[in-house]
Formats: sequence, structure tokens, C-alpha cells
Amino acid sequence: MYGVISRRSWLKYSLWGLATSQLGCRPNARDNESTKASILEAPKNCLFMVLDAAAARHFRAWGYGRETTPNIDSLALGSFVFRNAFSQASSTVPSVRSYFSGRYPNEVRVQLLRSEFTMADAFRHNNFRTALFSENPHITSTFNYNRGFDVEFSYFTHKAQQQYKQTRSDVKLESEKMHSDARAWISSAGDSPWFCYIHHLRPHAPYHSPKPFTGRFSQGLPRGRATGSAYRMRELATAATPEEAEYLAALYDENLNYCDDLIGRLVDWLETTKRLDDTLIIIASDHGEAFMQHGWLQHGTTTYDEMIHVPLIFRFPPPSGIASGESSAQVEMLDLFPTLASVFGFTAVPTLDGQSLLPLLTGVTKVHKDYVFTLAPRNGHQSFAARTPERKYIVKLDRSGQNVKKRELYDLEADPLESSSLLSDGEVSDVLEILLTTRFPRLLGSANPLVAPSLNSPEVEERTRDALEALGYIN
Repeated sequence: MYGVISRRSWLKYSLWGLATSQLGCRPNARDNESTKASILEAPKNCLFMVLDAAAARHFRAWGYGRETTPNIDSLALGSFVFRNAFSQASSTVPSVRSYFSGRYPNEVRVQLLRSEFTMADAFRHNNFRTALFSENPHITSTFNYNRGFDVEFSYFTHKAQQQYKQTRSDVKLESEKMHSDARAWISSAGDSPWFCYIHHLRPHAPYHSPKPFTGRFSQGLPRGRATGSAYRMRELATAATPEEAEYLAALYDENLNYCDDLIGRLVDWLETTKRLDDTLIIIASDHGEAFMQHGWLQHGTTTYDEMIHVPLIFRFPPPSGIASGESSAQVEMLDLFPTLASVFGFTAVPTLDGQSLLPLLTGVTKVHKDYVFTLAPRNGHQSFAARTPERKYIVKLDRSGQNVKKRELYDLEADPLESSSLLSDGEVSDVLEILLTTRFPRLLGSANPLVAPSLNSPEVEERTRDALEALGYIN
């Protein structure tokens, strides 16, 4: 296909065409499409459920070989599915902050929410009751993630943290209690409209699921040094063998399978209590999970697709007029806030980086964004990426975070697994570099916007430090 021109010329001209389209050198026909899209009747309520570290490629609805998500797959049949949704970061904090605020991670600085207007603020300002349920210690009032929520329920217990600290045995999550509390809170809302955000820690490590899910996919597989322990996985982060990585993936799939069961039971309860047809259900993830595809386990260290490609499902009530279907257009998780503002008719929402998905949901258009941006925030392994449906450009920094270590370019049509960069050492794609540095000024040498507050600061109490250590966020 590219044989008629040299490799260097192909890179130059194909990337120039891409970049000029994004820098305003051709008109954008999608600028006015959001004004054409409409919904017949806004849902009364919204249930937004996140599965932490759930990679799209591990869902049966995305073509995975194991039956990990039968309940979500069933829900997807009557929903609108976005096949190519990407998180704005490969770890929880910058990703959640981005889709809560509708802004790119470099715009919202460190992990603490401060004055940003969030989707929860929008719901509360429009007279919705709002509640936050979270198993992840980051997504709590400690880091101000309860902003906009009337009530907060967190489930990472101090007792469990101390047990981990003393024995290195993994924490036991309280997923069942979280769902029980969520049902009780929804019931307490009565006839009032509500917004409920549930952040499951599963399938995030530790990869431990209860019976009958444990052993469902891992039984009989060689495990080597691997266990589902978050502590053990830190030791194997770049050293797991193919057999160990396969075993860990099976444990992860069991954890995902259990979370799918929890979600299925909650959806069934909504139907039984006659709330399902009043409620918009969103199922998504904050980022993906790696199993040595590019030399790493877990997440936060790269911007390859296994860490940023996430599921995104919208199940609308029938009165909305939005039919089930799917879109292969590239979308970003930060598009959720403007989408909810469009669906529920919120006003006085500030300018957002995201774009409403309503034109895709209503069939006004089949295209959305020509490119998406994402980053890997882990200190010592920071990288930044611009992705189109056909290309992916990655800039990696050195361990100091001050200098570019490497640039990579992938032809995603010919090389979807991102295994062979088209750039030689030292080669730069000038126009994509412009795009990337415009979105992430960090690459131009500005102060690092991704550094978290010190874990010894008064903002982070001892219990939270213990919780973050137990989940592998800190050593």
C-alpha cells in the first residue's frame, strides 16, 4: 500500500494530513452537530458504575474468549456501546479527575479535586440527590472526590489496612455491602431524581474473588511465582514469565466475573423495583490492565492500548427515544460530562474539553474525534500519546521526567498490538509533536502538572497511605 513512496515520505505526508486537520486547516463539520441532536425524554435518574482497571479486551462483548461478563454483555444488547473509548490516563487518579471534570489531566493538575466544577456538581445544582460509593481509597473525601455529592460511602476499612501492613495478606473488599448500601440509598430517594456513582475496585488487584468465581478460569494453569496479591505483583511488575502472566490474567478475569455478577444483581433489582425504565445506566472503566504485552503488569506505566482502551456502555430508558446500537468512533472518557449535560439539559456548565456523545447516540453523525489524548503518570515512566483510528504517537520521558527518552509511532491498522514502531531512534514526527505538546505543555518543559502531593502531607492521612500501599499505589 505504501510502496509507491518512501517510508520517510509516507510518514511525513500522512502525519501532516492528520495534524493539519486537527490544527484547524480544514473546517470541522461536527462543530454544530451537538445542536442538531436531541433526546425525546430525559431519564429521571442516572446510575454510573465504574469497574476499576477493567480493560475492554477482557469483556466478551468486545470479543474476549472467556465468558467473563455475561450480565454486562446481556445489558449491552439493549444498550448503546462505544467500541473505541479511551481513558485520558492509564491510572485512576488523573483518569477519574478528567471524566469528573470533563477536562484533560494537564488542566486539572494534581490528584486533589479543588475548585473544578464536576458532573456531580451539575446534578446537585439541578436538584438531583447525589451519592458516591467507592472501594478505591483515592476516590474519597480525602482527595475531595466527594465534591458535588450529598453523601459518601467508602469501603476500604482501617482494620483491613492494618492487617495488610502487618502480614502482607491482601485486603478483603466489601463489595456486597457497597451494593447493599447503594440499593438502600436509592430506595431512600423516593420520587426524587438521583445520581449514583459506584466505583468498584474490582477487577483491580488484589485479584481475589469469592466462591464460586475463584478457580473458574485459573484452575489447572501453572502459576509459578504468581498470586493475586498486589504486593506480589509489584515484585513481578516487569519480570513475570508468560505462564505467570497468563495465570494472573485468569485470576483477574475471575475478579471481573464476580464484579459482573454484582452489577447483574443490581440491574435486576432496579427492574424488580420498577426503577430500570426511569434510569440511565452507564458502565465504564477508569483505565485498562496489562499482562506483559509491553513488559509490564497492571497499569499506570504506559499508554499502550491494553492500559487505556476501556468499555463504555449507555443503557437508556425506552422513553428517551435512543435506540440500542454501537459506534466504532473514537471517544474519550472526558466526553461523559458534556454528554450528561446534553442528555439531562443542564445549563450553566463551564467550558469543557470533552464533546457530547449525543450526536453519536442519536445517529446524527457516525464520526466524533479524529484523535484522542492520554498519558501514563507513574513517576519515572511518564509517557504521553495522541491516537487516531489509524495511528498512535507516543512520547516517553526519562526517569527524571525532564527529558524525552523515546518517541514511537504505530500503524494501528497493520499493527494493532503496537509491536513495531515506525520511527527510528531520534526520529521525530514534527506535526504530531506539535499536537502533543499543545495538549500536554509538560513536554515543553513546564512545571510537572502530574506530581501528586507528598504522601507525608497533612492532606493524606495515615489510613489513606496504608490503603494506597495495600493496593500497590506506593511501595
